[in-house]
Amino acid sequence: MNKANISKPNKFLRLLRQLQRDIYGLDYYLESKWRVKEKVLEEKWERIFTTLSKFGISNEDRKKWCNEILIYQKQELALRKKVPPTQHSMEYFYYYKSCDVRLIRKLIYRADPSLKKLIAPGDWTDFDYLTEVNDDILDLFEDLKVYNCNRFLFSLIQSGRNKTRQEYSSFISGIQNEMRHRLDSEKDENQKWIFRETDLIAEDTQKLLESRLQDIKMTKVRKAIINRKW
Repeated sequence: MNKANISKPNKFLRLLRQLQRDIYGLDYYLESKWRVKEKVLEEKWERIFTTLSKFGISNEDRKKWCNEILIYQKQELALRKKVPPTQHSMEYFYYYKSCDVRLIRKLIYRADPSLKKLIAPGDWTDFDYLTEVNDDILDLFEDLKVYNCNRFLFSLIQSGRNKTRQEYSSFISGIQNEMRHRLDSEKDENQKWIFRETDLIAEDTQKLLESRLQDIKMTKVRKAIINRKW
């Protein structure tokens, strides 16, 4: 947003915040209720679509714009059929978990298409992976009490502490090593900015991973509310 040239930026930001609140409403419903009612889901989606229309997104296009959120919702609903998020690779799962962030960003790029010349949308991919991994790790204790599709929690339940550490640490360090290589070779300051941000979140997430793995007791993991349904 700071790099964008958008008319009436305050109004635009208010709409972005409203859209995020609408998406959080959907997310909260899915993580707080095991038995999901289709009528309530439709009401949550209607709020999202109504806010999207205020950005000028047509009724014909709104499902297309929200397709990735719908894909992630299927993963959350699949928990009710005992299908774990660990069936998916880290890349696949965390790509779709960042669906709401990508939707918000897509609206910003739509409002100022010239942003693509500064930072290509694809350059955010690794940053999105890491922020969502960070979110799962950070929310571990909180998600023991809700029906959240937390892949990190499921990995601990199914694979234990050591394998989870190995998988997540390897994923984080792989991205960080690539970012540092790109930083060394990149000359464009805008590209360097996003690469630095990605490197910083990688470092923070690696530290958070180790902290959580040291603090969590496997007895608590096994007592997670989601595990009681399986």
